[in-house]
Amino acid sequence: MSKCIYKKWLEEGKLENILTLVTKWRGEGAEINEIAEKLGIAEATVYDYQNKFPEFAEALKKGKEIMDGEVEKSLIKECVGYYYEETITTTTAIVDKVTGEITALEKVETKTNKRYARPSTTAIAYYLNNRLPKKWKNKVIFDSEDNGLMPKLLEAIRDEKTGRDVDS
Repeated sequence: MSKCIYKKWLEEGKLENILTLVTKWRGEGAEINEIAEKLGIAEATVYDYQNKFPEFAEALKKGKEIMDGEVEKSLIKECVGYYYEETITTTTAIVDKVTGEITALEKVETKTNKRYARPSTTAIAYYLNNRLPKKWKNKVIFDSEDNGLMPKLLEAIRDEKTGRDVDS
């Protein structure tokens, strides 16, 4: 069944357009089930096409790479901070003098402000933990042969909190 639909797209000259749409949708963040719904096919059929037809797999991959790139750019912006424009529109209510009801809203002024979004420490930590893990990873790994270091480490941490000298 799934092969028939794919062949039908090919025979009708629609395949190129469908592959372009698949790339676009995936690039906009659509998941496989959403792409299947848009194409009017089952999710399993999308996976079947991905395995059987290299050009279909490439369309999905290319779209995913587009989205990954966008997310990466956003993460970097969050790490370094960025400027953005904020538009504020002021409106005034027009009130009927007899009934006291609001009859209309009147746009008075639109003002654009340039704002700065400060770097996010969470984004910075995420970036450093993943891009420079040897230097910035948050976890310490002990194996079963830690030679009794774990209790000493925990004691040192407790001593640091209480201010007691470790060697005494």
